[in-house]
Amino acid sequence: MDQHDVAQGRRDFLRAGAALGGAAAMGLGVCAPAAARPQSSLPLPLPEYERWDATEIARLIRRGDVKPSEALEAAIARAEAYSAINALTVPHFELAREQAKALDAAGKAERESRPVLSGVPFALKDLSVAMKGTVTTNGCAFFKDALADHDSTLVQRYKAAGLNIFAKLASPEFGQTGTTESRLFGATRNPWDLGRSSGGSSGGASAAVAAGVLPVAHASDGGGSIRIPASHCGLFGLKPSRGLIPMGPGALEGWMGLSAHNVISRSVRDTALLMQLSQGPEAGTRAAPATSDLMKALGKFPKGLKIGLFETNLFGMGVHPECLEAVQKAATLCAGLGHHVEPISLQQLPFLEMFGGMGVMTATGMLYTVRAREKLLGRQAQGNRIKMRMPLSLTH
Repeated sequence: MDQHDVAQGRRDFLRAGAALGGAAAMGLGVCAPAAARPQSSLPLPLPEYERWDATEIARLIRRGDVKPSEALEAAIARAEAYSAINALTVPHFELAREQAKALDAAGKAERESRPVLSGVPFALKDLSVAMKGTVTTNGCAFFKDALADHDSTLVQRYKAAGLNIFAKLASPEFGQTGTTESRLFGATRNPWDLGRSSGGSSGGASAAVAAGVLPVAHASDGGGSIRIPASHCGLFGLKPSRGLIPMGPGALEGWMGLSAHNVISRSVRDTALLMQLSQGPEAGTRAAPATSDLMKALGKFPKGLKIGLFETNLFGMGVHPECLEAVQKAATLCAGLGHHVEPISLQQLPFLEMFGGMGVMTATGMLYTVRAREKLLGRQAQGNRIKMRMPLSLTH
């Protein structure tokens, strides 16, 4: 590709980025994919809802243009209308409605003094997180009635930010697979094509956000469980550094520090804001990376980065030509924006052994979770309550 093509690609990239950035600044997003839309022709409440990110919804609520109950009912209506994607597992609709109703009556001064995301609908991944008075199933029948008696530290921070949590979102059993299928709830579908997977293990989050049920949703990632579903559904997903987002108090780390909590979103600013509001150590934290002003960073042009370009499959299975083409185009654009892109090879690393070690680690984490539940109940889990449902293929 010659310099003219690079320059043209850079201009196209910047124009597209400017358009998307402007849309995000105005709270405009992408409507729900056609595949996710309901068969009924009845209009859904608050038609503009699917175009807003969480930052914009919060601004509209703070100004009094939208009531918290209106935003919540818009989310619930879409969750029910788009039920074919099977994103929600445990609804908390009435709890959220009570919260929204209490917020509705606030005057201007009270609205402006409330937390930044007050009244914004939100949902938690149905895995390794606790919200008092609600169930987290971990995608497993043995936990289908596991009622929490406390809030996780992260949930405390989400509530302190003002988020109105109205449901749990699908995950495969114990987050063990890269697609979201469980014996307890079945398969979660991709809103862009219901015959395909939304990815995993945060597939409920990616499906709900891509469909327009939510602008942003809680997710977690040990071996790709934020990044895979975000990629599957055309969203933004970032796995944060170990220890940046709290995982306690039940366990201070997951999978020996490999697992991390964050969100999947439609706008970078939503992810930055949620990380800004939830980052930082908790009591007993062992690894505590420095926190930073992520919202301020959004307004700065990034310095030149050194980017490694990896174009082969780690397990020798090949790369689809369309995927390879997309990676190469992204590399060319990054180089045109002033970053240094350098091809790298990782084949010398023992990936099969590393992958096997990861399997031992994740299985150990699952065993710990099951044994803790057994101890609480005073009985052992039956084999038919914890059988894993494995994906039929890597793509569907």
